Amino acid sequence: MEYKPYMPVLKWRMGEYQALFRLRSEIKNSIYPLFIIPPIEYDFEMQRQKKTAHEHISPFCSKLSIKWGDKKAILDIHESLHLESMDNGDSVYEFVFNEIKNKNLNIKPLICLRYSDDFISGALSYSKDVGCGFAFRIDFDDLVDIDSLDEINKIINNSGVHKSNIDIIIDFNKDTNYQPINDVCDVFYELISELDSFNEYSSIYIVGTALDFSAVTPRTQVIQHRDDWDFYKKFYASKSTIIKNIGFGDYGIETPDFAPSIDMRKIKPAARLIYSIEKGWLIIKGGAFRDNPSQMHELCDGLVNNSGVFMGEAFSNGDKKIYNCANKSCNPGNMTTWKEASTSHHISFVVTQLASFHE
Repeated sequence: MEYKPYMPVLKWRMGEYQALFRLRSEIKNSIYPLFIIPPIEYDFEMQRQKKTAHEHISPFCSKLSIKWGDKKAILDIHESLHLESMDNGDSVYEFVFNEIKNKNLNIKPLICLRYSDDFISGALSYSKDVGCGFAFRIDFDDLVDIDSLDEINKIINNSGVHKSNIDIIIDFNKDTNYQPINDVCDVFYELISELDSFNEYSSIYIVGTALDFSAVTPRTQVIQHRDDWDFYKKFYASKSTIIKNIGFGDYGIETPDFAPSIDMRKIKPAARLIYSIEKGWLIIKGGAFRDNPSQMHELCDGLVNNSGVFMGEAFSNGDKKIYNCANKSCNPGNMTTWKEASTSHHISFVVTQLASFHE
């Protein structure tokens, strides 16, 4: 059965793009990622942003070319960067779109209703220039609002791009209540039906998450249910004969928001493993990572030998790292190491899940 490839939303931090780069080729060929260029971080010691916009943005497209090559993807640029300028006077988004074009990368730009007219105009101009189409992210609240929906339909219909070259991303964001699931499915279908000619779009992706890190305390192990995955399965099973272009996406092992700037000298993030399983995430949280990096050996050992859910070292590059750490055959790395490992496992696992579900 044909189905839309999995859409992981990745914030383009090192742990995420390294996980992406090291995925097996068959997994890479089964995903359609949405990358977000993140905001510039703040340097509390120097009392200024860590980088200028030019320093932050100029390496991006070269790195994207190395890590993802010419495979398909969608690109969003964090709204905080839209008014920033490069050293040559170009806006950040003009620079990025020109670089993508010059490197012949297979990237669609993303727009959404709250973005400025100038940004939307620049993205659509690039889209038509290279013939790549674009993606439109629609917040769930926008679907409910008649005026917002009218404006979305207007932008799309006036874009000059055929709907078959447009991806719609319905973003459930976080804190969504998917219950009662049958009622939510019915309401969601009625809302999608308000999109003009909804079956003509290249795809309509349902993207969300049910992760809640605030509910996990240090030195505990919990399972959180993947309500967003259950909702997709239910909606697809009940509506795919009517809406034939439904795809699944999620925020992986992250929540949608970018964390506010925090003075890392004053806090001690906890060691953490996030391991995706059939109906949830197993979250294993230790003590302060910097105080005791070697605790990762114990956390990984618990996952590999005591959890009953470990998929085996051959399942993904992330699983191999977890297995090796459990057996103390590698060093405990840093927090980026474990974001990469968890991301690698999650992407590989969801690709496998989707294949199994659609078969």
